[in-house]
Amino acid sequence: MKKSTILSLLCWLGLAIACDTQPHSTQADPEQLRARAVSALQKEDYATALARYDSLILLTDTVADYFFERALVKEFLADTTGALQDYERAIELKQDFADAWCNKGELLRLQQHYPEAIEALSKAIQAQPKIAILYYNRGLAYMATDSLDAALDDFTTALDLAPAFAYAHLERGKALYKKGHHERACQEWAEAYEKGLSEAADWIQQYCLSQ
Repeated sequence: MKKSTILSLLCWLGLAIACDTQPHSTQADPEQLRARAVSALQKEDYATALARYDSLILLTDTVADYFFERALVKEFLADTTGALQDYERAIELKQDFADAWCNKGELLRLQQHYPEAIEALSKAIQAQPKIAILYYNRGLAYMATDSLDAALDDFTTALDLAPAFAYAHLERGKALYKKGHHERACQEWAEAYEKGLSEAADWIQQYCLSQ
């Protein structure tokens, strides 16, 4: 699985684990339908999960979590447009829904819509200010627009919240290098490597050992 997908799924903070263990009733029950949909999602049967979420949302379309979970399924099915629509509907129903803001922001970042991504991730941070991945993702968006000081602030905050976050060291090193702080950048990459991020060795080899 690509790193971007993994990071996106780290914003899956609020989903209750449900199991398909109860007998099926002839009368439609939203939470039972949801349990069956989540069960299919956990089994990576995304087509079945999507069909079950579609049925669930036809039954009731006013629960933010249902749209959020269906958006996750659509991400796995590479339906980016549909996922964004569902995240937006979830946010309409629950405006402080940090997970939905986060994943919306990540999808927008991956589509290179950086200002919109920054706005969405800022909304996520406003709702959940103690989640390191939110600052990291926004830092990546700032990096893409060459807003290096803002990116450094976000990577630093991510590390304050999660000191073992090796990827934040890696990206902070890149921002420092771009600003001309080469020695400090090499120190960041060394930290990333020491914390288990093997790809940091490539940056050390290319930009530090050759100097």
